[in-house]
Amino acid sequence: MKRKYDNYKVYLHNFSKFDSVFLLSIMSNLTDNLNPLIRDSRIIDLKFHYSDDYVLYFRDSLLLVSIV
Repeated sequence: MKRKYDNYKVYLHNFSKFDSVFLLSIMSNLTDNLNPLIRDSRIIDLKFHYSDDYVLYFRDSLLLVSIV
């Protein structure tokens, strides 16, 4: 968690179904300020606050791709 990464967006493929399970357990130990954006029981975006002034966004790239 470095200041230079403040407001960065991190994209993870299939985040809502796989990676989020692992990351949430680790992040919850680092901060009490996690804000997930959930739609249809899937985490689309996770706002991770650290050090009271900085934030990182973790997003699901699979949900961004429109499937036709």
